[in-house]
Amino acid sequence: MTLSLRDILQDVVKHAAFDKLIEFIRITPENNELLIEALSGSELVIFGSIKSGETDIDEQVALRDLDFLKALLNLSNYKESSEIEVKRSREGIDKLVFSDDDNNTDQYRFMSIELLANLVPQLAADNRIKFKGIRDALIITPSKQMAATVAGLISVYGANAPLFTLEIEDGDLFIEVSGQQNNFMGKRLLTKNVKGNVTKGYRWSLGMFSSILNLSVTGNSEIHIGDNGAIMFKVNSGIGEYNIITVAKSNTE
Repeated sequence: MTLSLRDILQDVVKHAAFDKLIEFIRITPENNELLIEALSGSELVIFGSIKSGETDIDEQVALRDLDFLKALLNLSNYKESSEIEVKRSREGIDKLVFSDDDNNTDQYRFMSIELLANLVPQLAADNRIKFKGIRDALIITPSKQMAATVAGLISVYGANAPLFTLEIEDGDLFIEVSGQQNNFMGKRLLTKNVKGNVTKGYRWSLGMFSSILNLSVTGNSEIHIGDNGAIMFKVNSGIGEYNIITVAKSNTE
């Protein structure tokens, strides 16, 4: 499958800029792939790859102003008849120029790798995001029903209970939310007949879990729940493969 620059950018922005916590994305070409990396402290980590073959992104670039880029990619006139051209300066790839058949144009400028390194040292040019993996993972398959269940919880409890816990009862996995003094509580079935355990004492962001879950319900995706407080979504978009890790807070935080 031949991927256009639009295909690549839309997939990257959708899967790595779904949350406001992510401000910057680094793309690195390597062995006919594009490596995608983004993070927000230790709370949210994203790394993935796209088998791009030959592409105009032939050197490391950094994306910023992600909402602006997303808006440009979604403009109707650029969806129907458009071209995205990579412009270069003496320092390398500099910007994207969008144009259509009516000569409408917009420009998007990349961030320098040096500035990215100053703002996010983990994404300095020679660094790679390293993740030790999920320890003793419980693996479940995301579904539209699961996403709808979590969305329903948010509609009722989201404003007052932004964090959730996980519990296994008789082999079934439940998601639970409660107020700080247990003045209210909700529990919903996520999936039945799971094999494994979840460690008690961790709480995750309900909104972030829902956002990632919505990305995971299409394609061949998995959710890995570890006993070290990390949940990793392995998301296959059909274009790229992404590992999205959200880290819990303990009950003492």
